[in-house]
Amino acid sequence: MIEVENSILYKLKTGCQWYLLSVGSLFSDVVLSHKTIFGHFRKWCKNGDWEYCWTKILENHKSFLDLSSADLDGSHATALRGGDEVSSEELFSTLGEAKISTDGLFINADSGFDSKDFRSICEKWGVIPNVAFNYRNGENKDEYLLDDLLYKQRYVIERTNAWLDSFRSLLNRFDYTISSRKSFNYIAFMIILFKKIKTK
Repeated sequence: MIEVENSILYKLKTGCQWYLLSVGSLFSDVVLSHKTIFGHFRKWCKNGDWEYCWTKILENHKSFLDLSSADLDGSHATALRGGDEVSSEELFSTLGEAKISTDGLFINADSGFDSKDFRSICEKWGVIPNVAFNYRNGENKDEYLLDDLLYKQRYVIERTNAWLDSFRSLLNRFDYTISSRKSFNYIAFMIILFKKIKTK
């Protein structure tokens, strides 16, 4: 099974199409077809196995995380074939599943997140939104908090995005289903986190 997982990692890293997987070099004994590998991947996506692995890794390694603040970025990969969207609330529910408290968490976000819906989601999870004002909304924002010094630290999210861009399958979205898209992201998150933990 490890060779199936390595094949999925190869697909994630190179961005090749499933039918172009170099199965002959990825398997040492019984060579599986790209359809079988894709079938395993989709089965694990539908079962929520990738998400489960990610949340358990977060839970078991949360001592390595700096939870003094967090950063959001509005950039996203182009969905070349269309597809479903991910709600903002999932950002916080995943942390909840990993038993990581969001109560009192400062979160930096650009003006693209400045909406009543996003702020209400933050309030629901006890998150303090440090969001840049979007004056096109035409509302008085004097009552909203914006810590300029903390907001300037958002550059770290750009660095993380650059790490994610090294996984070619994440640069352009060819997946119709949100479960496949999310699963590839979960795998990339796990790899990045393990690299950082190893460094520490």
